[in-house]
Amino acid sequence: MGDTAYGTAEMLAWMVDEQQIEPHAPVWEQPEREDVFKRSDFVFDEASDVFRCPGGKELRRFWREYKTPRTGITKAGDM
Repeated sequence: MGDTAYGTAEMLAWMVDEQQIEPHAPVWEQPEREDVFKRSDFVFDEASDVFRCPGGKELRRFWREYKTPRTGITKAGDM
């Protein structure tokens, strides 16, 4: 059995989708917290390509303007 680091959604997707491995790892779960926003609390603004938190702050993919626009995909093909 793997440790809980292998139970993250990203790692499980990689094992199943890319490596064709049937994982036998515990799923990493965080306890419910009242002092942080949940993922579902954020709203995506497609026109601006940003998420907005309930407090009105922007969560942008890139925080500066690039001469060559970025896609968000790394050399390894990750997002």
